[in-house]
Amino acid sequence: MRRLFFAAFAPLFAAAAVAQSPPNPLFPTLPATKPERVTANPLPTALPPLHTQPLHAAPPTTITPTTSPALLPQSLTPEVALPQKEVLARIDANGLTARRQNEKWVVTNGLAVVREFGGTREDAEEFVRFVRELRPTEWGAIGTARVVVEYAVTNGVAATPAFSPKTSVTIDTGSLRAEQVRGVFVVRDDQNILLNFGATREDAEQAVGIIRKYRFNRIGQVGPVGTGATVLFAQDVPADHMKKPSQLPGGYAHLAQAFEEQKLTRTGIDISADRKPGAGVVADQMVGEKVVIDAQAVELKRDKTGDWKLMHGTDVLANFGPSEWTGRDALKLVKDMRFTEFCRFNSAVSFFLLNGQAPTRVPFAAQASRFDRDSLKVKLASGGKYGLYEGQGRQLFVCDTEKEAEQLLLLLHKYGFDTICQIGLGANTSLRFFAKSGR
Repeated sequence: MRRLFFAAFAPLFAAAAVAQSPPNPLFPTLPATKPERVTANPLPTALPPLHTQPLHAAPPTTITPTTSPALLPQSLTPEVALPQKEVLARIDANGLTARRQNEKWVVTNGLAVVREFGGTREDAEEFVRFVRELRPTEWGAIGTARVVVEYAVTNGVAATPAFSPKTSVTIDTGSLRAEQVRGVFVVRDDQNILLNFGATREDAEQAVGIIRKYRFNRIGQVGPVGTGATVLFAQDVPADHMKKPSQLPGGYAHLAQAFEEQKLTRTGIDISADRKPGAGVVADQMVGEKVVIDAQAVELKRDKTGDWKLMHGTDVLANFGPSEWTGRDALKLVKDMRFTEFCRFNSAVSFFLLNGQAPTRVPFAAQASRFDRDSLKVKLASGGKYGLYEGQGRQLFVCDTEKEAEQLLLLLHKYGFDTICQIGLGANTSLRFFAKSGR
């Protein structure tokens, strides 16, 4: 009878024991989760930089920093002035899911794809874990032409996760600054170049202001730079990590700084004259923007407006409008030519380089038009603009200022360009670049 009694009531005794036992701090009880399925979430819960409705747009005025968690150091300045409006969007991190789609690992929020991580499952899953750990209520992004860095805010203060991504860097807030390096504007401290905003000075200053406003002291990177996610956050950092890095002896500090600058994959385009022996130190003359690219990583993507764009990470190399087949021809050309750098002089003039040199082969698939480089002259054009004219004949390019036209002339001579190549027929829906015929 005793055995039958305990056999009948054993489940009840076990349940009572569990109910009365204290929770295990190492294994907290997790809330029940529903099975994952793709459902449309109501806006604006999608993770930026999707075009969601902004929660609010703060005016570019002097802003008093919000109260930071006790674990963070006090701000160096009592007030922070942001040069641009700060736009924050609501976010529901619980809606993020890592899944395989079209032979790529992506992060989705409902039906919307918010990140692509290629064939790397680990990066997609790490991004989901990290964003959920941040527990954000608002999400911000910095970058005008392209998103460079993002940040999470939890009820008006910096998000503070318990763990960091596999790749993260501590920010030395005491030496944090925005400055120009090799023709681009970067955010750096005395030890590292942290963020690269290309030719946009206001974006670099905005990033410094946001870091100081919320007292962020860490930058995390999930996936490759440029195609992954770069996120600002705050964390309890040992005091010795927050100190200014010690100066290296002799000239080694200068060499270490120069090494950081040489690692930049986004710089200005050097149009300074070639160095001559005995000429002394000559300052580089930088214009536009040059980006190191992997031709095999260039993709043709269709955006929300229906335009087909040639993309390298977040950089738009060309826009072909509704013409998918023109875009595919351009994609094949870029991969076949194995270009290594993409350069943008201004909104109308861009070109490719091969290991820093002009391409010496005119692709068969491209329309080509030769010009006499040595006869080019800068002249006043209509509408108060300036143009590059071939002798007394045709106008090749139009620039906003005389200085810009003279810089373009220096660029053409610097690389020896004498041919304009084009894929596509439209002025704004084609890929145009230069080549050096060698004749």
